[in-house]
Amino acid sequence: MAFGRNANTPADSETQEDTYISETQADHTIDVDDEVQQTQQRSTAPEGKDASRPLLEEVTFSGAGNSKNAGGSKQWVCNHCKGNLLARTPESMSIFFGPAVGKTADIRRCPVMVRDQQKKRIEESFGILKRSVVDLKIVRGLCANGIPFNVLRNPQFIEMISAIKNAPDGYKPPSCEKTRTVLLDECARDVEKELTPIKDTWITQGVSIVSGGWSNLKHKPLINVLAVNSRGATFMYAEDFSGVEKSRVEISKFLLGAIDNIGPINVLQVVTSNAANCKAAEWEIERIHKHIFWENSTVELLKVAKTRFASHYIVLKRLMECREAISTPIVLNSWREWVKNADKPTRIEGAKIADRIKDDEFWDDIENILAITKPIFLLLKFCDGEGPKMGEIYERIENMLGEIKDVMRENKYASYYPQVEKLLLDRWEKMTIPLHCLGFAFIPKFYDKHYLAKLAPGGMT
Repeated sequence: MAFGRNANTPADSETQEDTYISETQADHTIDVDDEVQQTQQRSTAPEGKDASRPLLEEVTFSGAGNSKNAGGSKQWVCNHCKGNLLARTPESMSIFFGPAVGKTADIRRCPVMVRDQQKKRIEESFGILKRSVVDLKIVRGLCANGIPFNVLRNPQFIEMISAIKNAPDGYKPPSCEKTRTVLLDECARDVEKELTPIKDTWITQGVSIVSGGWSNLKHKPLINVLAVNSRGATFMYAEDFSGVEKSRVEISKFLLGAIDNIGPINVLQVVTSNAANCKAAEWEIERIHKHIFWENSTVELLKVAKTRFASHYIVLKRLMECREAISTPIVLNSWREWVKNADKPTRIEGAKIADRIKDDEFWDDIENILAITKPIFLLLKFCDGEGPKMGEIYERIENMLGEIKDVMRENKYASYYPQVEKLLLDRWEKMTIPLHCLGFAFIPKFYDKHYLAKLAPGGMT
């Protein structure tokens, strides 16, 4: 393909633009791809546009050229810079794509297109600068309002940025008055709608109320209420207790309000801190709602679950304490209706649960297990306490065996005592060290004649 003025062009055509000829390669022509074979029909100028050949949009056919070959080069005009081109097809014009890899360009590329690409790169650079300015504005806004930086990880914050980005041109944020009235009410309704599937499970699965005190950034005492079940924790609300004494009456009043808000029939237990006023409020709650369990420490519950420290004993003991509350639901009509309307596996499990609760032998077994394992539990609790314990463990092991022997003497499992004793002694032999015996020897009370005169548990002296 020859680019620019052709040597065979008539003199009156010298006024045509020839800005594409390289000064050092004016006599060169661009080689066309020999593998591209065009038919007579395709070599003629197309009247319409072909979607499969997008470069036809960039040039205009102007003539068949001087070639005697029907499939030879044609004359074209670039629609961008209006320069004359000579090529077989628009696809073979290196003016648009530049030279092939490893080859030298015989002509310059279209200056208009090169200029547009440089402009695009400049715009991209300015885009980076604009993003940096926006980032700085966001950081300044967070700092000026005391908003922690981890809000940038919040999905609602990301969703807000995306909504602002897609907002109509000229969008302005809502006014303060509209935000704290109309929009706040609408947001509350929207959140309540999203919580509906979770709250629906409170009826079938029950819920635990978790309440604790804390202070906000202004050091105001707050007490919050969370509703927790298998679907997760839902923050209900928090109340400001500034100027209010956190007495037993006020705490119980606050918790009773939370129970009424959620629905007493849906509440299974209340979990609070170990504070004395919270423990005192327990009696008031249980006096009104006898079916609700009470736990005084979420931390202790987590500790037991994590370490499995006497967890079986604690569960069985709590089961005995709540026997009356557990037996109440299965005699209610609502229980029968729930089991009746459930699917077949649920009906089978419901029948098993009801039969187990009504089985007196089941409760007798729990009572016997608690009586036998109580000395073991007390020994573990003693060892886990504060202060020096080494010198007293030796004596307490002997007392533990004696207490278990006394319990099992009048128990239906009395014949199993030798096995229990062997199991405990085998475990003790793996754990004991001579230091236990040495510590026992240095405890003064073990040499007191009045102490030695007393019978040890199990009738041992």
